[in-house]
Amino acid sequence: MHKSSKLSRAEDPRSDEELVAAALSRMESDEHMDVVWVLAARASRPQLDLALRLVDSPVVAERRLGAAILGRLGYDVPAFLDESVARLIGLLQDPAHEVLVDAIYGLGHRGDERGQDAIQPFHEHPSPDVRCAVAYAYSIGGRAKDVPALLALSRDADAETRDWATFGFRACPELDSPEVRAALFARTEDEVGEIRGEALLGLATREDSRVVPLIRRELARPLAGDWVIEAAGLTGDPSLLSDLRAAWQRLEEEDRARFDGTFREAIQALGGTPP
Repeated sequence: MHKSSKLSRAEDPRSDEELVAAALSRMESDEHMDVVWVLAARASRPQLDLALRLVDSPVVAERRLGAAILGRLGYDVPAFLDESVARLIGLLQDPAHEVLVDAIYGLGHRGDERGQDAIQPFHEHPSPDVRCAVAYAYSIGGRAKDVPALLALSRDADAETRDWATFGFRACPELDSPEVRAALFARTEDEVGEIRGEALLGLATREDSRVVPLIRRELARPLAGDWVIEAAGLTGDPSLLSDLRAAWQRLEEEDRARFDGTFREAIQALGGTPP
């Protein structure tokens, strides 16, 4: 999810009405979310009332914008939690698919128990966009009661949904069980490199020694990101030092600049000397 800088939020001179007009004219762009963050950061009663008016609109785009604002009001210091969660839960019955998706993302941002419970039935929705939104919402919750849904979502046909569900297990190591570990092991075979990396990190964070040969295998592939490097450092297994160094030697100069810090940290964590 795109997030504008604190500077742009604080200094944007436009009125709320001007921001709404700008957001509605750029619904599928990063600029749209920049505007949402500005309105959400203002987080006073006028912005709440504005969002509530928008979600009552007969226009789908306006209801979507209202849901996005309600889901983020205050953000760092959540504002109007009860009012926003109640209206977002109501939007789960909206006839427009896009509004449903935005409402689920909004409830994920709010992180409230009522909202997390309300979206549970949607993890088996026929739309991959809806399932992905649920995976995102549950990936930042860390609730044991959401594990069955996350397990199912980690096997989803949609790659982005699998990614968020796998990230959820990686980010919440307290969610640990044989079933969770089996799901993470399954995702180390995923066709998407980022998902494999998240799964390896999830296993390494849980100090599962069985992950070492899987990390070695992944280090022999072209790097999809720095997840596997970080995972190697977390294992505490110095036998991976040679694999890390070999992976470093294969990198082009551009990728060396990109991954230098992570390689250094991992190699030092295993007792080696960074390149």
